[in-house]
Amino acid sequence: MPNARQISEEQQDIFEDAPMDGSILVSGPPGTGKTVIAFLRAHLLAKKKQDVTVIMFNRVLRRYTENVAQAIDGSVQSKTMHSWFPGWWHAHRIPNPEVESTLLIEGYRAYVNCPYEQKDELKKLGGRFERRKHNPFTNRNSGMWYVPLERYNAEPEAYTQWANASYEPPEIVKFQYNWPEIQDMYFDLDEDEAIDWGHLIIDEAQDFEPGFYSFLHLAARQLDNGALTILADENQRLEENRHSSLEQIRESLKLSNKPDREFRLTKNFRNTKQIAKVARHFYVGLETGMPDLPDREGDKPALIIKRDTVQQVEYICNYLQHRRALEVGIILDSDEDREYFFELLTERLENYTIQTYSSKSPIGSEKLEFDRQGVVTVLHRKSCKGLEFDTVFVPQLQGFSVEDTDLATFKMNLYVICSRTRTELVFLCNGGENSNPSFFKYFPTRESGLIDYREQK
Repeated sequence: MPNARQISEEQQDIFEDAPMDGSILVSGPPGTGKTVIAFLRAHLLAKKKQDVTVIMFNRVLRRYTENVAQAIDGSVQSKTMHSWFPGWWHAHRIPNPEVESTLLIEGYRAYVNCPYEQKDELKKLGGRFERRKHNPFTNRNSGMWYVPLERYNAEPEAYTQWANASYEPPEIVKFQYNWPEIQDMYFDLDEDEAIDWGHLIIDEAQDFEPGFYSFLHLAARQLDNGALTILADENQRLEENRHSSLEQIRESLKLSNKPDREFRLTKNFRNTKQIAKVARHFYVGLETGMPDLPDREGDKPALIIKRDTVQQVEYICNYLQHRRALEVGIILDSDEDREYFFELLTERLENYTIQTYSSKSPIGSEKLEFDRQGVVTVLHRKSCKGLEFDTVFVPQLQGFSVEDTDLATFKMNLYVICSRTRTELVFLCNGGENSNPSFFKYFPTRESGLIDYREQK
């Protein structure tokens, strides 16, 4: 992460000129430094003794940036939206009568529904963890936190935030909040009951719903601070059904007629020129636009055509065998392929640390290591947003799904994947272009000169 003396001129303009109060919107394509701006701004705000929370959409990106937040002197936190918002909402103690209690009494134990981010707080109050216990609140056998019943009965109010779900924000379905109802409940509060959030910095903001921004805008009017820094690129949407365009964000935050509160980044600092050209091939034309081509030159991205999937794994192993000083990403289109590549690479690539993440085991994100050479990270494409690696492999192209009714989403996925790498980009597939005609219909052709096609027996 560069410091304030190492950033570009357009980044410097935002750093120096963007207002610290109210709301601002920063847009820019991949590699232009939106996350750099987020944490430089967080650092500046912390020096001014403000509370700052940097909000990410997914756990992997939050983990990726966690060490940056921890290195900042002052009150800066890095959280996912689904950990920050419920916590902030709980603090208001607004009853939600539609949700059942989250206290489960069994024998001499009082089981409570404690999110991972609050485990240390519960442990200080005597909380313990029982592994592999079925959790009825998540419907998973992922274990549960509990408190000895005698201790719970002696001071039940100490565990209210975990043992009473009546303070949960209303949801339409799991992880999709009912923003109109939330807004009605919130504005029934007296103004002096509103809890200030300080300054929220929201990265990858296109992945949140317009209702979220409408609520934040209205809620901020009751707070002493309540400032918002929004960083977005609508060409990198993650959620097919829930997202915001730049125009929707502007309208929700009432920024449409405030050009002094909107900023744009255009220069690509991450990729080589050759990689950036391939990413451009998948650009769908939304407002954020494409970055200017970088000056840095590199090798042309390659498509390696193999006979079978085991040979794809062997190619990656051979490629990395004598290149230990790399940080590597392997990005796949299916969770089954992610697990398969993780297992085989763990067995065969001994000179690297192999790690992976699955949304089925969210706590696993806390073990991920980034910004370290000699690490291979195997991810589903939905977990790669905002990350960057020295080298990226994209295997199993013959299995990539293409929805003819939603080509924009398909192209966005490839746009995001291609832009994750700094130096090397390698695609792999079985059987060549005929293996998945619907995919290769939209992939750069041999004649385009963008991709080096190599068929290897």
